[in-house]
Amino acid sequence: MRFIAQLVMRSSFEDVLERALAAERAGFSAVLVPDHFHVPQDRPTPGGIAESWTTLAALAARTQRVRVGGAVMCNIFRHPCLTAQIAATVDQISNGRLELGLGAGWMEEEFRRTGIPFPRPGVRIAMLAEALQIVLPALEGETVTFKGEHYDVHDFVLEPGSVQKPRPPLHIGGGGDRLLRLAGRYADIVSLIPPAPHGRVSREEVVAFSAERITERIGFLRRAAEAAGGDPSSIEVMGFSGVVQLTESEAQAAATLEGMAKMFDVSVEEVRDHPMTLVGTPAQIAESLERRRESWGIDAQMIGVQSVETAEVFGKEIIPRLA
Repeated sequence: MRFIAQLVMRSSFEDVLERALAAERAGFSAVLVPDHFHVPQDRPTPGGIAESWTTLAALAARTQRVRVGGAVMCNIFRHPCLTAQIAATVDQISNGRLELGLGAGWMEEEFRRTGIPFPRPGVRIAMLAEALQIVLPALEGETVTFKGEHYDVHDFVLEPGSVQKPRPPLHIGGGGDRLLRLAGRYADIVSLIPPAPHGRVSREEVVAFSAERITERIGFLRRAAEAAGGDPSSIEVMGFSGVVQLTESEAQAAATLEGMAKMFDVSVEEVRDHPMTLVGTPAQIAESLERRRESWGIDAQMIGVQSVETAEVFGKEIIPRLA
């Protein structure tokens, strides 16, 4: 199992750099950053969110081994030619450590605040599909000419190009049918998250994104890859746990799970087994991840790393057991 740290620069670069270096020392395979504008809301940790590609380029320059990428970059925020140019540049800065994460965009509130147009889901996914037909061949060194409904590109060339050959691996994030069909055709890595058809991820959608649901979604992705003529087993499936609570004892873990179950009005077992939560002692979390790997076919696990201490515990007690 590959371990990925999701990092958010909420206040200072030194803070996110410290966590990135801790993740690198701990044996995490990659550090990824989300791509959003600051939208104030209730969060367990205060602060905003810095621009993703700038943060990523700086982390690429200051790390040595760990791979870097987005989880995931919003296609609509940037023209595909700009995305390709930035991606090639970060791959150069990192000397071939970029994992190119792309998604269709989903958080309606940030589009409302910025005035960036927010098309309906089918249009956003169609735009991503066209963008991939520009970005991917450009990163492979081709001269790209493309005319679609949303983009019109003539004789576009990247120079310098990417270090990785034929190109950096493509990571697509999402959970809906249309996006997973697209991922089955193009992606090397897929991270599974609850769909947001109405421009936000509701409590109900998070709760419904259960162990059974993620199993079904992985099966759908594999069938989509096969239908597109690809090898389903070649796609790395990544789980994401944004809520990570490391406890010192099993009794403390039980109390934490009970509190979360009451908050969401579900059973303790549903909270414990939910793909987006990891609660327990290091030994309990390692056992949970082993079960998820065996039951769901998860190849990689992304976790939100809020502190250096979290990275260190994973490095000492969890990653060696599973990686």
